[in-house]
Amino acid sequence: MHILSLFEMDAVHQQALEALAPQAQWRYTTSDRLEEPDLDWADIILGNPPVSLLHGQENLKLICLNSAGSDAYVKQGRLHPKTLLTNASGAYGQAIAEYVLSYILYFYKNLHLYTANQRQHRWQYEGRIESLQGKKVLIVGAGDIGSHVAKLLAPLGTINLGIRRTARPLPAYFQSSHTLSELDELLPDADIVVLSLPQSDKTQHLFDMKRLKEMKKDAILINVGRGSAIVTEDLYAVMKEGHLKAAALDVVDPEPLPQNDPLWNLDNLLLTPHCTGGYSLAQTYEKVYQIIYQNLKAYLAAEPLTNLVDPQTGYRQG
Repeated sequence: MHILSLFEMDAVHQQALEALAPQAQWRYTTSDRLEEPDLDWADIILGNPPVSLLHGQENLKLICLNSAGSDAYVKQGRLHPKTLLTNASGAYGQAIAEYVLSYILYFYKNLHLYTANQRQHRWQYEGRIESLQGKKVLIVGAGDIGSHVAKLLAPLGTINLGIRRTARPLPAYFQSSHTLSELDELLPDADIVVLSLPQSDKTQHLFDMKRLKEMKKDAILINVGRGSAIVTEDLYAVMKEGHLKAAALDVVDPEPLPQNDPLWNLDNLLLTPHCTGGYSLAQTYEKVYQIIYQNLKAYLAAEPLTNLVDPQTGYRQG
């Protein structure tokens, strides 16, 4: 058996994995150094291979992604029908949810204004602030990440409304559950809109000029899912004319955002470089590693896998 690891590990983590398959041949590299012969050699891949190198290789039995997103891997012709695919959904929710809370408080407590004042050495009161108590938070993409957001916000008194792909109950920290078909009727009442959507045809440019203007004039828009969910030019135009209290984007389209893009110049927009779901938080890395470790262990023992991806939808099964 040939196992190819693209997942960055120290010696301790590496040895623990190798102990699961001591008879296997192991090869270590990174995604940016990966070449097609490596894929032709491998039976199992740990980590995210570039999708451009995938063309339905029959030798690939299992790919354990280190990302929560897996939609790019299920497109026609990329994986052989018998190749099993798992993702790391469940590892990133806590870290991303804490970022979302910090984004909200940054604007609700006028911290963006006080930061600007500090740079100007200006001691100036910036007026009243907002509380999360009683605020309606519309979470578009109420999967693992969206659920973590709701769970973190609920003790602060928010009213959480969740939108997910299929109609089914959500945890108790959501007040109601909805599908994407209800988005237009829910947007006008939302004080905060959080996007934690995967990439799909249905989510591409979901928030265009029309939907952005459906939002409250003083609403906050946060995107921690996919940049393509928002039409970048439309967001700039809407905010430039004074619609929306603020926006916080960890993902944009395109990435990285060009230096001459006008979004950089909006005082009420906060940009972070697609970092909320990375390994800045040590616990996130350990959660990803454990998902990969347990799935390799299960596969070698012919046991059920965790986070198995549905090849039709690109979502985690179950």
